[in-house]
Amino acid sequence: MLFRRITAGPQTLSYRRISRMINRTLFLSLLSLALGSGGCGTTPPKAIEIPISPSKLKFEERSIVKESTPCDEKQCAKLSLRYFEVTEGPEPVRNALNEIVSRELMKSPLTPAPPLEKRAEEFLEDFKEHRDLGIAQWEVDGIARIFAQTKNTIAIDIDEEGFTGGAHGYDRRTLLTVDRNSGKILTWRDLIRPESASQFVEIGEEEFRQMRNLDPVLSLNEQGFEFPGNRFKLPENCVFTEDGFLFRFDAYDVGSYAMGESEFAIPMDRVQEMLRTEYRPILPVVAESPKKESPPERAPAL
Repeated sequence: MLFRRITAGPQTLSYRRISRMINRTLFLSLLSLALGSGGCGTTPPKAIEIPISPSKLKFEERSIVKESTPCDEKQCAKLSLRYFEVTEGPEPVRNALNEIVSRELMKSPLTPAPPLEKRAEEFLEDFKEHRDLGIAQWEVDGIARIFAQTKNTIAIDIDEEGFTGGAHGYDRRTLLTVDRNSGKILTWRDLIRPESASQFVEIGEEEFRQMRNLDPVLSLNEQGFEFPGNRFKLPENCVFTEDGFLFRFDAYDVGSYAMGESEFAIPMDRVQEMLRTEYRPILPVVAESPKKESPPERAPAL
């Protein structure tokens, strides 16, 4: 098998997949620690009202599990896809979210993407055609889930690994933020006010350097990375939550395969004032304590 696995109830998970599950669980804790570090400012955020009403959506779980026939230790193809489907809600938003899942799982270049069930069958057919070439094991294991939701956004996390021939397998994680009122995929530029974009990138570089334990004086390329022009650039692969942003560089994005993948967070308290108004988190308004009334003056004793 390509990935070493351990058993977890009825499912099997690779160590790398388990690591990511732990990372997702720790993401909010990571941001909480950053918020309390004192180095990012302690000015209380302003409460705002957002007039846009969110679309009401219903999500249901789906799965496709298939394997080739015959399937043995010498030759076998296995496929497991677990994902969500939007079954209720405004049609444009529902269609957009379902199309994202269909396109990003197993990475279809077609628009609209063919149904996942059809592509799963094509996966087995392709393996059958290559069986005579001595192909041993093919595998695809993909999960599409809702990472987080805010009043006006949905964060989607698509995690896939597998092997379909070649020197080594593939391992990719796609992070997307979608406007829940229109179905449009949002980049970080859509969420940040234009005049704050440069400062936002600077904060991103600070968080990236801290996560990778880089020398603050040396340039990024002097430390093994391959940023064009030796200038830091935020990845498009990111999600937005009420606690901040999570960014990801895949292997080969900004360096050799040996540099590995990089995930880093920008906590909300560092960038809240940079957000466009409609995407700022709604915070509770702290009511002022009522002023204590002075007791009425007593009439002087006669």
